[in-house]
Amino acid sequence: MRAVLFLCALVHVVVGQDVNDMVNMPKYDQRYDYLDVDAIFANKRLVRNYVDCLINAVRCTPEGKALKREFSLPF
Repeated sequence: MRAVLFLCALVHVVVGQDVNDMVNMPKYDQRYDYLDVDAIFANKRLVRNYVDCLINAVRCTPEGKALKREFSLPF
């Protein structure tokens, strides 16, 4: 019986710790709210520049560097 109570208390502490960490995380980064994604996808030159930035073919703009940092591929 003691083992069951100890296990329940341990699970409660572990789950509670993860919930507290999630609550304190930043919710949303508003840094690039001004970026018009529809305009970028409508412009072939901009799409090509962002893709070339992601594959290291050209130098990146600051927005391209942020995109690359956020969407880095694991390979």
